[in-house]
Amino acid sequence: MWIDADHFQRCVDDGMAALDAGDRARATDLLRRAVSLYDGDFLADDPYAEWALAERDRLHALAGKALRTLADLHVDDPVAAIGHLERLAEIEPLDDDVERDLLATWLRLGRKSRAARHYRSFRVRLMRELGERPDFELAHLAAAGRSHPRA
Repeated sequence: MWIDADHFQRCVDDGMAALDAGDRARATDLLRRAVSLYDGDFLADDPYAEWALAERDRLHALAGKALRTLADLHVDDPVAAIGHLERLAEIEPLDDDVERDLLATWLRLGRKSRAARHYRSFRVRLMRELGERPDFELAHLAAAGRSHPRA
């Protein structure tokens, strides 16, 4: 019997092991395979099933870990990193670190309007959900990118 959640777990575990062993290409392949299997929260159509909460959270965290690692593996290639960061921002919509990295990458790509629109949306979402402002300003990210451009 093939269970997608088990296969997803194996791909993440094997991908992280490959990365620890220094095999970035294999790690990238396995982690891409893992995130292709993650199709949203476990039993999303039954969000209040208490018995599924722990598994839902565990799989969600694994997906976040895989996406973060893929983005980090492509830190020198913002075009490749952006897709992973966008998906990570979708599953972690209130995470300042994820949003900061996503916005900085868009700015590196010259997508200032996209970054500005997304920052405004994130700021409103964070204020509505948590009553907080982001722990960074878009202007500071833009200035940092100008003073420390990446290759």
